[in-house]
Amino acid sequence: MLKFNVSRRVRRVVAFSRWANRPAGTEPTASRIRLALEHLEQRHLLDAVPLLPDLIPWDEEFRGYNYDWYVDTQEIPGRTLMRFSTASANIGDGPLILVGGNQRIHQSDGTFTERLARDFEFHEAHGHFHAWNYANYNLYEIAADDGVGALVATSGKIGFCLIDNLIYDLSLPNPWPAGPPFGNCEDGFQGINVGRGDLYSARLPDQWIDITDVQDGLYWFETVIDPDDYMLELDETNNVLRTKVFFGAPRYERDRFEGDGGNYIFFRPTVLGTGDKIEEGLTMHYENDGDAFRWIAPDDGTLNVDLVFDHALGDIDLFVLYVDGEWKELAHATTEQSGEHLSVPVVAGESYYIVVKDSSGYTNPDYDLIIDGPDIEPDRFEPNDDFDTAADLGSVDRSESELTAHIAGDQDFFKWTAPKTGTLYTDVRFRHLEGDMELVLYDANQTELVRAESPNNVAAIEFPVISGQTYFIRVDTQPGDFIAGYDLLVDLSDIEADPFEPNQTRHQPADIGRGDVELTGLTVHAPFERDFFRWSPTTAGLVNVDLLFQHDQGDLDLILWVDGEDEVYQTSTTDNEHLLKFVSPASEYLIEVRGKSDATNPSYDLIIDGPEQPSADLTGDGFVDFGDLTILLAAWNQNVSAAEGNLVDAAGTPVNFEDLTVLLAAWTGPGAAGAPVGRRLAAAREAVGGDSVGDVLAPSPRFSPSETPPTTSVAVGDASYRRRDEASRQIASDGSATGVASYRERRAARRSRSASGIYGRLQAVAVDRAMAEEAQNDSIRPSPRREAGVGFRAPSSFRTF
Repeated sequence: MLKFNVSRRVRRVVAFSRWANRPAGTEPTASRIRLALEHLEQRHLLDAVPLLPDLIPWDEEFRGYNYDWYVDTQEIPGRTLMRFSTASANIGDGPLILVGGNQRIHQSDGTFTERLARDFEFHEAHGHFHAWNYANYNLYEIAADDGVGALVATSGKIGFCLIDNLIYDLSLPNPWPAGPPFGNCEDGFQGINVGRGDLYSARLPDQWIDITDVQDGLYWFETVIDPDDYMLELDETNNVLRTKVFFGAPRYERDRFEGDGGNYIFFRPTVLGTGDKIEEGLTMHYENDGDAFRWIAPDDGTLNVDLVFDHALGDIDLFVLYVDGEWKELAHATTEQSGEHLSVPVVAGESYYIVVKDSSGYTNPDYDLIIDGPDIEPDRFEPNDDFDTAADLGSVDRSESELTAHIAGDQDFFKWTAPKTGTLYTDVRFRHLEGDMELVLYDANQTELVRAESPNNVAAIEFPVISGQTYFIRVDTQPGDFIAGYDLLVDLSDIEADPFEPNQTRHQPADIGRGDVELTGLTVHAPFERDFFRWSPTTAGLVNVDLLFQHDQGDLDLILWVDGEDEVYQTSTTDNEHLLKFVSPASEYLIEVRGKSDATNPSYDLIIDGPEQPSADLTGDGFVDFGDLTILLAAWNQNVSAAEGNLVDAAGTPVNFEDLTVLLAAWTGPGAAGAPVGRRLAAAREAVGGDSVGDVLAPSPRFSPSETPPTTSVAVGDASYRRRDEASRQIASDGSATGVASYRERRAARRSRSASGIYGRLQAVAVDRAMAEEAQNDSIRPSPRREAGVGFRAPSSFRTF
């Protein structure tokens, strides 16, 4: 191996010397250079096979590669540009690797060779290096019989930064990640692995052809990869792709599905639900338009899709896609005639994406989309389409599943008799993506009593009923909608609803205010009930939420929603639930209490112990931020008060180690924003004149490691705090009152600890700093000693910096 490496280096020098000293006028072509070097390398690699790449322009209409283009008149005043997206893929035996100007070629025996391939130049607009002359783009006239006519415009040769940011086909031999991934262009090490591709978006600098002087009409748009054959490939004949583009198509009004942001392919497809659909009067309103529709299969079978339009008004194409980790094309219809048709097999419950796309830049003022999928079977209660045919549910609690709205706008009627006076709870549960449903309750005279619509998957009604009276329940499907499966619940509850009802959805939570909150005597009064409460912290910090209940009366779960996402879910098989979470006033919080499965519970308490306004908020703005850190560190470095170990700033405001731990928690917790911590600390050091982390954060010399701290009650505070967990679990057998009292004691203990023990903490910092210095590092390192309490580790708090 050593001999091979040395000989290869010598050959490279000789080859370069011959090239540099060539006679004038005998400049070798790229292919000659390639063949000469290749021949010399093979003398030493008789048993090795080069694993060459094979680059192709990626032809994918539904993704827009070589198809999505638009006219730009803004970038260069007075000029008209055709901007476009293109992609190239590697389908060869080995990766394309460029190291500086050399192409690195892997061999089958694990070695590699390098050969001169192309220049690398720094691209000012992109801010990184490009492999020069990687591609060029041309516009040609269309000759007779679709031939290639005269060149009318060109991009010239374009440099690329090559990264493999797309998946093309990982079933190819030697796919990524067998080779190193290419993801940055800063160091001149670029390439595309096997089975991967590189996308160049239309909005990148220089990704255009100037068409200012090009007449409206139909042209060939040509993409050429490696136009000068600088790179060694398996196949040099598959580097050209031509597609048709049409300039000058008229523009039309947006159709009813465009809305805000449109219904474009990968962003916001219009949800059509399930079942057969006929959507008329749609438009392909501008060039590069693409309308996407999401449809759910109601059953296994065949999906037939028809696109009806007049080809003379503009050609458009039809695609059916599926998402399985990535977008996959199942079928396409791209003929040049009026109308398109597709048939594909579908699976019940799966989503499919029907895409209508412009062809070559044409528009169309009027098209219809017709979807004919597998039929939805009527459920076991049909026919029950009116009061006379209402399905009789008797006079007991009922839970019915696998019901269907099998025709568009179906109405299902049910009859139920109250066995006793009480509160009737009834709901309908469905997939909102399939369509909308409504629930209506009538009395025996068919007079409407109450109705419920839903913006999500549940519509629910609660209504007082009288023993022996008959009631009708109507489940409505909106016109045009089908529902492949829904559930109906009818339950006569003995548990009264609490005063916060109705609050069973995220869209109608009960507002319970800010800070500390105690709610007692709440109920989960119906099966599948969910209680939502909107709460806000007064400042950043840790919140403790306790759900106090008796498990044998009904198991409950506790969930915390943060900015619309359920981030914390607490469930167990014992009494009570507890959660701890860092919170910030910048986020929105919902606290949810729900019955486990269909459990109810006649009494629960919800207690929220929010973060207190921290003394580290020295600016008084409700946040702990850089301004507070500057004040805190300045006070720490300049003036230490003798009272309770507090540090006092110039204005006399006391700040202490507890403030710093609060500040660091806020700074590094979820939702922390701003400059990197290191940069912030550097600015803080400059503000207080310190030379190192230790200089800035060290306590005053008046506190030394050998000094005996004052007799403040650290032990008492910690012992009180340890009672916190015991208190949270203490629920009396006759209810939760004792638990609530214990909870208050727990909270008081926590606050007691926050106000005590400053001397001990400052001393611990000094001890740990001395230990760290002995461990050959001037910075503060984590200590094996952990002081009793909630998350207090004196030195490791500073590792964040």
